[in-house]
Amino acid sequence: MSIRRMSCSTRPPSVFGSSRKARRLAGDERGATVVEFAIVAPIMLMMLFGIFQFGWTQHSLSNVRHAVDRASRALVIDPELTQPALQAIVTSNLAGTANPDVTVTLTKIEVDGVKSPI
Repeated sequence: MSIRRMSCSTRPPSVFGSSRKARRLAGDERGATVVEFAIVAPIMLMMLFGIFQFGWTQHSLSNVRHAVDRASRALVIDPELTQPALQAIVTSNLAGTANPDVTVTLTKIEVDGVKSPI
């Protein structure tokens, strides 16, 4: 008569098959740099593109301010300038740097009962 012995292990079966393979793979650090780069690279690229976009926005805003400043100086020198002339000054200053589709509005105001010469 043969007796069969059944053994019951409290450990779950290893995913890697043998514990020797598992120890060898757990100590293997090849490829860790690639995995870390794959995690960090998208975040760094988004930050880099965000910095470029912010810089370009500030550059364009500065160009628009400069163009309007030049138009206002031209208006101070020649108060008889019309709105289309001011629009042309602003558009010509923005031609190569920012979107030249800017609308310039010229309004007359009254300060202390004195009308502006415009």
